[in-house]
Amino acid sequence: MMNMDLSPSLKTNSPSLKTNIDELLLILNIVNRGAVIIAVCNNTQLQSDIITLLQNKCENHNLKFVSIKMDRENNNLIKCLETDLMRNNFGSKVVYSVTGVESIESLLHLNLKRDFFYGFKYPVIFWVNSDVVRQMMLKAPDLWHIRTKMIEFGTNDSKNAGVIFSIQDWISEDRLHDNMRFKNLKSKIEFICLRLSEES
Repeated sequence: MMNMDLSPSLKTNSPSLKTNIDELLLILNIVNRGAVIIAVCNNTQLQSDIITLLQNKCENHNLKFVSIKMDRENNNLIKCLETDLMRNNFGSKVVYSVTGVESIESLLHLNLKRDFFYGFKYPVIFWVNSDVVRQMMLKAPDLWHIRTKMIEFGTNDSKNAGVIFSIQDWISEDRLHDNMRFKNLKSKIEFICLRLSEES
C-alpha cells in the first residue's frame, strides 16, 4: 500500500495512481530489452511527485533509476543516453526517466533516430503532457508507433477510460502495423482517444 507520507497531489489521486504506478513498475521489472514508455501527466507537480515515488520503488526493486532533463543546451537525448552508458558500468538493470522533451525539433530528431531504441537494451520513460503526445502523434509518428506502452496519470479518472484503452490496445496489435492504410487509421483513432480523455 502507498504510505501516508505522500504529497497532497499523490494523496488526491492515490486510487488510480497506485494502479498506474504498479503497472509501470511491473513493466520495468519484466522487460528484458529496451522499451519506450510514454507517461502522460498534465500536472507538473504531480509528475514530479510520481517520478520521485517511482524512483524509490525502482531502487527497492534493484532497478537503477537515471533521470535525464532535456533543455536547450542538453537537447540530444541519443547522445545523452550513449554518454551515460559509456560513463557508467551498471551492474544492475537501468531505467531511464526523461523529462523536457517538448520542442518540435526534439520530436523530429527522435523520430529520425527511432531505430536507436530497437537496439537500446534499457527501458526509457518519456514524461510528457497531452500536448506533447499530440505533437508526437503528428510530427513523430514512427517514434509513437514503436512505443511499448502509454500510461496516463491524470487528476481524475476519465469516464471514457475503458473505451479509450480498449481501442488503444486493439490498434496496437502488430497485425495492423504492416499496412499503411491501417497506420493512418491508427493515428487518427489515437488522436481522437486523446481528445476524449482530455475532455472527460
